[in-house]
Amino acid sequence: MNGEEYRVIIVDDHPLVRLGIKSLIGFYPKFIVIGEASNGLEGWDLVQTLSPDIAIIDIVMPINDGISLVKKIQNLAVKPKTLLMTAVEEFVDFNLAFCSNADGIILKSLSKKDFIDAMESVLDGYKVYSKGIFKLASMEKIFEYVSNETIYLSSIQQKIISKRLKKNPFPVIAEDLNLSISEMASEISNILNQIDDCEVLINSTV
Repeated sequence: MNGEEYRVIIVDDHPLVRLGIKSLIGFYPKFIVIGEASNGLEGWDLVQTLSPDIAIIDIVMPINDGISLVKKIQNLAVKPKTLLMTAVEEFVDFNLAFCSNADGIILKSLSKKDFIDAMESVLDGYKVYSKGIFKLASMEKIFEYVSNETIYLSSIQQKIISKRLKKNPFPVIAEDLNLSISEMASEISNILNQIDDCEVLINSTV
């Protein structure tokens, strides 16, 4: 990231959560909280009226949940980056969360540093997920050997993993994504660099 300032909105139905995130962000001058909302409907109004750079959105909320809000945001011509949050104990349909095209999905238990890193990476164009998200989504066999608590994926890498989880062979994935074999190999290598046991991703999805 460069020296720009980034406008942030926080959408969460718990006032203490919003206060905590706002206080954390306050330590970083490049982030400016310009609005808060307690549900998805209020969040949608903020997105349209304030045009933030990034929206931090709770998944489980009354009056339009976070996933519904992210889906609406995707229809905007100019849309903010979206970072979904959830707590471990909350029931979330992660298939819907992934299909919402949010730029990241993180757990509220993430450390302060990892939270800010996630925001920065999303603004830099990465797809960001807490390691625990994959565990909650019953993907332990693929990501149990990830060394870091946060996984950083580009948009193309996210698509490769999504297609591979659906049992698509790598040549088919390459054709679908208009990638050459060498480009596909490079992307897979970059994904596996985040995993301690490089056979896990391949062997668990054949």
